[in-house]
Amino acid sequence: MANNRSYISIDSGELYTWGQNNQGQLGIGHRNNELAPQLVTFFANNPIVKVAAGEYHTLALTGVSKCHRFRKALTIDNRAR
Repeated sequence: MANNRSYISIDSGELYTWGQNNQGQLGIGHRNNELAPQLVTFFANNPIVKVAAGEYHTLALTGVSKCHRFRKALTIDNRAR
């Protein structure tokens, strides 16, 4: 896989990610590439309203106006908006 990732947020606010994950950019707790959609469980009680991605990170905006970043260090950062 070469810099290919996909993201989908469904009406319920759940976020699914799949594709290249060598930098932890999918936010699923490991760095294995995924061929099938994986639920990002961090957001179980926080609906996602927008998603944006770069080469080594993903940004997710929740319904409570917090921006979360999945990044190279394999962590999820909370950033107040």
